[in-house]
Amino acid sequence: MTPTDPGESRRLRAVSRFSFHGFRHSAASLLINNGVNPLVVRDMLGHTTVDMTARYTHVALDTKIKAVQALPVLGDNRIQNNTFSEVICNLPAEKLPRLAALLDAYLPLSQKEELLLKLT
Repeated sequence: MTPTDPGESRRLRAVSRFSFHGFRHSAASLLINNGVNPLVVRDMLGHTTVDMTARYTHVALDTKIKAVQALPVLGDNRIQNNTFSEVICNLPAEKLPRLAALLDAYLPLSQKEELLLKLT
């Protein structure tokens, strides 16, 4: 196997797709996606910071959708009766920082960059 980046100096080796390390990612993701507190997941994985746990966690799309639906201003059926953009446009100004924090917490970097490109 050859490095894809010519400046890459570390040794590359063939790695099985199924490994202990891979199961740590799966365990972290399953726990977070099932509502386990990130501090508990951090302790279970033996990490010293939640930031390290976040590197192991891959949040599912339905978990992100549930997070947005949990916003009190959306109510029970508002998102079904209106388009998502209408709901966002009708958010009171004091809810926008919370929405921004949720998007920052739950969107992967690639989606954040794509969203920013579309907004500018």
